[in-house]
Amino acid sequence: SEASTEVSATANSEKALIAHYDFEDDTNDATINILDGITSGSTSYSSVLKKSGKKSLYLKGSDGYLTLPPSVGNLSEMTIAMWVNINNTNSWQRIFDFGNGTDQYFFLTPSNGSEMRLVMKNGGDEQILSTSKATTGWHYIAVTLAPDAVTLYVDGNATTSKSITLRPSDFHPKRN
Repeated sequence: SEASTEVSATANSEKALIAHYDFEDDTNDATINILDGITSGSTSYSSVLKKSGKKSLYLKGSDGYLTLPPSVGNLSEMTIAMWVNINNTNSWQRIFDFGNGTDQYFFLTPSNGSEMRLVMKNGGDEQILSTSKATTGWHYIAVTLAPDAVTLYVDGNATTSKSITLRPSDFHPKRN
C-alpha cells in the first residue's frame, strides 16, 4: 500500500545455531527459529537422571522418542551435539535418526552389537563410520558434517571419515 515501505532481504552465508533444546520441562527450541520438538510414547522429564541443568528428557522403554521438524536435519553441513545417558547396550537403538524410510537415512546407534555406528544412505549402499561400542553411562557425543569429512566425537575422542560423501540435504529427511 502507499503507507508501506518496500524492503528486501537476502540470506547470508554465516553459520548459525539452527536449534537448541534444553529439555528442562519441554521440547521447545530456544532459538528464534522456533523448531520445537514433539515427544511420543513413554517419555518424561527427570530431575534425577540429568547431566546439567535442572532436568533432562527421559525416553523410556522401546516406544519413547522425540520428533524434530524436517528443516533441522535438511542440511549439508552441521554439528549435532548432546549429552546422552545410555542405560543399556541393546543393539540398534538410535541416538538420532533422520530419514524418509529404509532407503534414505542418517542415524547414529551406540551399538550394532559390536561397535558404535554413524550411517548414511540415499538409495545405494550405506556409508558407515564406526568406533568403539558405547558403554552405559553419560557420554558427550557430537557429529560434525563438514564439506570434505564426517567426524564422530565421543567424550572428546574423534573418529573421522572422508569416504562418507552423502549429506542429509541429498535426500531431505522428513522423519527426524
